[in-house]
Amino acid sequence: MVEPKHALLALCAMTLSGASQPSLTGEWGGDRARLTLSATGGKIDYDCGSGTINGPLRLDAKNQFKAGGMFEEFVPGPTPADAQRRARPTVYRGTVEGDALTLVVRTAGSSEPRTFHLVRGKQIKLIRCY
Repeated sequence: MVEPKHALLALCAMTLSGASQPSLTGEWGGDRARLTLSATGGKIDYDCGSGTINGPLRLDAKNQFKAGGMFEEFVPGPTPADAQRRARPTVYRGTVEGDALTLVVRTAGSSEPRTFHLVRGKQIKLIRCY
């Protein structure tokens, strides 16, 4: 049996570390982009690119998040099967307000970040880079 003071200490430690905050999950769509989040990470697809998010997204007290991952810009036309991937390290930052998510994607080597405005559960159609 766990003593009450030990249970209270464990709960406090979980709260301070953010471990009690559930991860952000679900399908989000808009701005010609689709974001799929699970308890273990995420994937973003838009017309001319695709990326991955390492680890779960957890909101802080201001409903913001930050995570690392990779992102790859696509080029128009067919891609040869032996083409080297051009994925680059990326930082994903965002804010959630209700069912609205603003995602800022900053990829290493890019001068400007990309901002996406997404809605939980919104279905979109991607038109791949041409």
